[in-house]
Amino acid sequence: MARRARKKWRVSAEERPVGLDAATFRWQALSVFALGFLLYVNTLGHDFALDDYVVFRDNSYVKEGVAGIGKIMSQDTFRGFLEKEVALSGGRYRPLSLVTFALEQQLWGGPAEEPTFRPERSHGINALLYAITCLALYACLLKLLHALPNRGWIAWLAAMLFAAHPSHTEAVANIKGRDDVLCFLLVLVSFWMLLQATDRAKAWLAGSVAVYFLALFSKESAVTFLAIFPACLYCLRGFRVSQLLKWTAPFLAVAIVFVLIRAVCAGSIGDRVSTDVMLDPFAAMTSTERYATIFLTLFRYLKLMVFPHPLSYDYSYNQIPAVDFLNVEALLSVVLHLALAGWAIWALGHKRAHGILPLYYLATLSIVSNLVFPIGAPMADRFLYMPSVAYCVGIAAWAVGAPPQVAVPRKVSFAVVGLLVVGYSVRTVVRNPVWKNNWTLVSSDVKRAPNSARANASYGEQMLRLYHEDRLANADYLKRAEQSYLKSLEINPRYLDSYVNLGLLYGKQGEHAKAAGCFGKAYELNRSDMRALYDLSVARSKLLEYDRAIAGFRTVIAHQPDNMNARTKLADTLLFAGKYAESATCFEELVETSPNNARFHEQLGRARLKAGAVEASIHAYKAAIELGSNTAGVYSDLGAATFRLEDYDAAEKYLTKALELDDSLQTALNNMAGVFLQTGRPGEAVRLYRKALALNPEYVAAAKNLPNALFERGRNLVAAQKWPESLPFFEEVAQLLPEAVEPHFYLGQCYFHLGRKDEAKRSLKIYDGAKPGEAEVVRLLQLLLP
Repeated sequence: MARRARKKWRVSAEERPVGLDAATFRWQALSVFALGFLLYVNTLGHDFALDDYVVFRDNSYVKEGVAGIGKIMSQDTFRGFLEKEVALSGGRYRPLSLVTFALEQQLWGGPAEEPTFRPERSHGINALLYAITCLALYACLLKLLHALPNRGWIAWLAAMLFAAHPSHTEAVANIKGRDDVLCFLLVLVSFWMLLQATDRAKAWLAGSVAVYFLALFSKESAVTFLAIFPACLYCLRGFRVSQLLKWTAPFLAVAIVFVLIRAVCAGSIGDRVSTDVMLDPFAAMTSTERYATIFLTLFRYLKLMVFPHPLSYDYSYNQIPAVDFLNVEALLSVVLHLALAGWAIWALGHKRAHGILPLYYLATLSIVSNLVFPIGAPMADRFLYMPSVAYCVGIAAWAVGAPPQVAVPRKVSFAVVGLLVVGYSVRTVVRNPVWKNNWTLVSSDVKRAPNSARANASYGEQMLRLYHEDRLANADYLKRAEQSYLKSLEINPRYLDSYVNLGLLYGKQGEHAKAAGCFGKAYELNRSDMRALYDLSVARSKLLEYDRAIAGFRTVIAHQPDNMNARTKLADTLLFAGKYAESATCFEELVETSPNNARFHEQLGRARLKAGAVEASIHAYKAAIELGSNTAGVYSDLGAATFRLEDYDAAEKYLTKALELDDSLQTALNNMAGVFLQTGRPGEAVRLYRKALALNPEYVAAAKNLPNALFERGRNLVAAQKWPESLPFFEEVAQLLPEAVEPHFYLGQCYFHLGRKDEAKRSLKIYDGAKPGEAEVVRLLQLLLP
């Protein structure tokens, strides 16, 4: 078996391309694979970044592992993240890469309820798939160009250029880019099998079609190869048109099946039209500006393909501003692309193989160009992933002297290609660390895309994240976040997300009026955005604008009956607004929906207690405690409820528990003092009232109740004829309640028995003036007469 495998690795003479011996074949294949993998070794320690959260880290279907594959295959790619319909035209349906993520999660991720993530393994898989793709490209070019003399080097040089090209970093260094990598890998495998079918045994055709079908499920870009496959067979295998139709028909059939499946699962192109420039960057342009700007981006693709700098993860509004056809680059782009189209048409019409290059480039780029249909982004580095093959093959063909009209000495051409490979490799290795995580990516590329509203907003989000992680390290994180959001709004004054995020930032700073202004603007921009209305209502509640907040929450609930946050906030706001019965009704509904939610039971108890349904409130509080609400607040409220029912023993038990949990809880101190007062322990009541007021001198309830406790304590001492001890209590009551006359009755007695006759006479006269004829007062006044 080992000898047989080695013989196959050597490749037979009739299989091997002209001018390529077995040893050369081996080191070329190994070098292509090694370069493709080693260039991305420095991504293996990377975390998640950008859309990795959408398709993997925070995708509920992926986190389910194998159990979520059915949902992945039957829903929009973003559905597991957004949990709602995607606003992008035609949606996104690329389930195959998500299936691989689900399998990874099944193997290494733990249960969906408490998932763990291994991004380093995902990055390793991406790098491995990329290396295999580079090898597959090499193999396909070898097979496609097999009949051409001295063309083996074209395959190797092209594959090496492809492996090194820096524009591929977005597809490989970003886990989400696996859809691009998988799609192209499967297309190459399908094409190799198709060539096997045409060159050797037709039985390979079924496998080729099946693999192509999988490629479509990885990314829709595979559909462009319906033009490329037959062009290659026409020019390099000499097929007639009738033969092309026969061989292409199965691929067209599965493509149609895929389109139908896609339409059912995610929608079809044009089914959702957006006027938001963040979803369609050309939405606010005239037709002339739209197409001129598209051709401007196409010109920039040509530049990036040759000189890949600067690279950026974001080119959205307004990094590429609207232009018309007076723009030199846009006009030059039209000329160049018409020339490419003309070259392809002329060359293919004459069965010239080089015509495949412009056809391949234009076909693979067309689907992401925005010329055919809007894709939601004006430009992206990853969109060059497949089109760059045409450039790589073209440079490789020039290097080996094909066509001879542009040939240069082999040493010169190979040196040029070598420099390109080295330069591209260095650029790739340097670019990879930018994709380590969201912070490295955003902080780096906001400098490369300073006019992008999204890049500036993303930088603001990262500033907020850093602030929450370490508030003391840099106090100006919030300021920098605010500046970034304001800049994004300066670029796009209708950027709803930036208004919402800026409002949240102001809310964190306690600037609720500013927050309400931002949320109000966001809601004004999109009246169907219940998130903005919800946040606006929260801000209004903080501003004590309860009626407007309540109306807002009710509107959100009318549109989203299952929005538990809105339902909870409505119930809370009704409670704050003093609408206790309505609040209790809302919390009863919440308890019915979530019977095991301790907070709902606790808040229901508060609403019922405020509404006067004391016994019902006790039932709710006890349910909250049974569900684990072991807080000082709930025991304090339960103590207050039992106190109102004059069950002082129960009240004391609950309030004691509350003070054990938090001995500084003012409401518990006040209520426990009330229990002491009602059960004949006014001295203890005075102590607790004083403690509550020491914690908060503005605590009205304690301030109001303290004089009663002082009065009762003084009376107890008077009953025991402890005149010196009782006097300070009545003096303090008289000071706290200068309009009260009752303390003067006891003050007069105390002063009398202590021999302070003038003070006794003054107090007794005050009391007698308010309540004349009191026998004891008359008696004492007579005794005080000279």
